Amino acid sequence: MTDVAESRVELRGAKADIEPVRTELERCAECWGIPEGSVFQVQIALDEIVSNAIRHRGDNADPVIDVYFRWSGGALEVEVMDDGPAFNPLDVAPPEFQDTLESSTIGGLGIFMARELMDSISYCRQDGRNCLKMRKLT
Repeated sequence: MTDVAESRVELRGAKADIEPVRTELERCAECWGIPEGSVFQVQIALDEIVSNAIRHRGDNADPVIDVYFRWSGGALEVEVMDDGPAFNPLDVAPPEFQDTLESSTIGGLGIFMARELMDSISYCRQDGRNCLKMRKLT
């Protein structure tokens, strides 16, 4: 296994599907020897972040979402870049959990789960694109 390995997936168009991202994560994990438990946690966080980017792409008729995977020094780094409206998911307040499911607010759990499952998350707006970086130590 090499010290640093990288891969990229590009999702294009209004009907972009998350499946190629899942497939590439599984392929990378197998090639790079990433433990299954870590892969599962990254998959949940990545599903939520990419799904949000697809869902909230704004008026862009031909959106582009790039997902970069990087394995280095016992950590998997995942970067999601999209050309949707500026949105920092780290500014979203954690959800307020209620006594019953019926009284709970819908939404906001995906970002909360990503924060909880990953070891670090950062956001920036770069060249007119949202850039979310997540890191999972393995």
